[in-house]
Amino acid sequence: MFWKKYQQWGPNPYRPDIFIKAKDARTSFMNRGKTKKPKQWPRAARLLDIGTLLFSLYDEHRSVKTWCQYFHHERGYLWVHEKLDHEPSGHVTLEELQYCRRDVLCTQDLLNCAKIDLDLYGFTDLPIFHQIRLTVQHP
Repeated sequence: MFWKKYQQWGPNPYRPDIFIKAKDARTSFMNRGKTKKPKQWPRAARLLDIGTLLFSLYDEHRSVKTWCQYFHHERGYLWVHEKLDHEPSGHVTLEELQYCRRDVLCTQDLLNCAKIDLDLYGFTDLPIFHQIRLTVQHP
């Protein structure tokens, strides 16, 4: 959020921060921070790493770009978006925002692909999959 008083960007004290702590090159711990109004955020964070989920299904580590290519070309899911090639400029520009939006679309597509494959195993009665279903239905 932009603080007019200080003329700079900073964290919103009324929204929890997300903390990611790397364990090793492929694993990290994700947690949610505190807010000024904790009663508005009573539940613990339920964060899902798509890369870890896809690894558990396919036993392969790939980047978002290669996972999108795999599902689009090899599996035939033509609705999966391709990740754009982009060199970050460090500035907020229209090109940067378009890249970020496309990156979010790719991540959501990968979640949808994982959900399709998880449905094949019949684990739909577990509570975590009800939450994934809610996430997938709201693009």
